Amino acid sequence: MQGVDKDTAEEFFGRLVSSAQILSDASRDYARDGEPVSSVACALGADVATLGSVVWERLNIAPRSPQRQFFEAASAVMASLGGLGSGPGGTVTAADVLTATRARLAASFDASLADDVATRWPGIEHLGGMPAPTQDDVDADVLRRLEGLRPGAFVEARRAAALSAMRVAQDSRIRGEIPEAIQAAYESDYLSLEAYLVESATAAGDAALFTVTTRWVLATHSLSALTGLPPGFPEAVACIRDALVDGLGDADGTRLRSTLVPA
Repeated sequence: MQGVDKDTAEEFFGRLVSSAQILSDASRDYARDGEPVSSVACALGADVATLGSVVWERLNIAPRSPQRQFFEAASAVMASLGGLGSGPGGTVTAADVLTATRARLAASFDASLADDVATRWPGIEHLGGMPAPTQDDVDADVLRRLEGLRPGAFVEARRAAALSAMRVAQDSRIRGEIPEAIQAAYESDYLSLEAYLVESATAAGDAALFTVTTRWVLATHSLSALTGLPPGFPEAVACIRDALVDGLGDADGTRLRSTLVPA
């Protein structure tokens, strides 16, 4: 994307840097709460966003698809999980897995780029005292997230629930119960978000659903940044949706918007 205007370039760079910080913070929160799979997923997402920002800054071209970079990194993590256990140095930690993945990512860089990225990758000391999640842990996390359903059934159930919630919103709106209508519309959009994230992750081959975690973090962080909503129903719904879309970025956000139940 050479020749992009300065404002757009700065905005793109700023989004990557911001995403890296948000995901790094989330990784620490998940580690503190004893959720190693989500913590590793967010740490991995932070690394990929950081890598993208360095490539953009140095070359002023769009890096390869961030999604592709993420899946390459996730594949490295999943390959590492297959052989986890207690090694010569004791229990393998989540930090060990991220360190090994960083080495794989950096292997194709020239020395200058590798050094630059290494100085900017977020700290992962919070992963040092946590045993690395095993494949069984990942499988259990997927089962929990999907509530025991197959991905397709989960998506279908969430979309049906989103439709029902929007009907409740419209009924409340007709009765003049605007705050209740806005809340129901929010619930509908949240259900649609869950469905979209699982559907798109599955379509892309993300069986571990790591990107469900990272994109959920980014979308809900954007939503939480709202300081208030307009009093009118259409305006409030539009504000909520704009925040969700902005959190996911242009391409992902546009696809999400197309799946939301009409308000």
